[in-house]
Amino acid sequence: ECDTDPVFGVWLSPAYDKTTNGHAVPHEWTTHHGLNCPPGEGAKDLGRQAHVPGRHLLFECESACLGEPKCEGIVWRDTSDGYIKDCFLRGAIDLSACGLRDGFSTRLLQRRVDPTSVATTSSMPAATTTVTASGIPGAGGWTNYSGKNCYEFNGADNLHGSDPLMGHKLLKECREECLADPECDAIVMQDNGPLAGNCWLRKNVTLDNCPFEPTFTVFLSPPYDASGGYRDHVWTSHPRVRCDPGHSGEPV
Repeated sequence: ECDTDPVFGVWLSPAYDKTTNGHAVPHEWTTHHGLNCPPGEGAKDLGRQAHVPGRHLLFECESACLGEPKCEGIVWRDTSDGYIKDCFLRGAIDLSACGLRDGFSTRLLQRRVDPTSVATTSSMPAATTTVTASGIPGAGGWTNYSGKNCYEFNGADNLHGSDPLMGHKLLKECREECLADPECDAIVMQDNGPLAGNCWLRKNVTLDNCPFEPTFTVFLSPPYDASGGYRDHVWTSHPRVRCDPGHSGEPV
């Protein structure tokens, strides 16, 4: 819709996409709460660039990764107050080799493609990171689904007074809040910095109806099934075995 004028020129930046009304596809981050990928255990150290000194908000840690070409993701430590080192850059990330650890999140980066670089390197295969939609077993029997957000009319029912819970919670604290509420079937957590509410309690969860939102992760409580409902209780019989008080058993 621009006019033609011989004394003027317009230059579009590489990140600007005229096919989407000027809104370029953003860099995409996928969150894996409670997962820590240290060097040699699911990730590669980036040398001096591996740790960003000082305390940082999440978006600052992401910006540091975007500025390092070899960075494929970050490990962000949720310290609530940010007073200890909390931002680590990682390359060659293999989630299957990473360990579970409360207070940590691993964020995988899928970089936005620069259209000018595509034109000059079209013969080169693009590097891709594949993230499956299946749940990842976590500590205590919780199963997490990265990039899912379940809420009222979108795969879950909200619990009154927990939308979100007051204050900034660690993963362990959010799980404990859910276990203390008999109606709670799952929790939703968001990477949104150390000052905002980040823990939601949910019930009647059906994952297929939950939308994709990359900064969120859904954790199903141990007895709750992803298809929407509780698993049947399982009874195991041991014939001719008797457990009396004081003999391998205690009264309840």
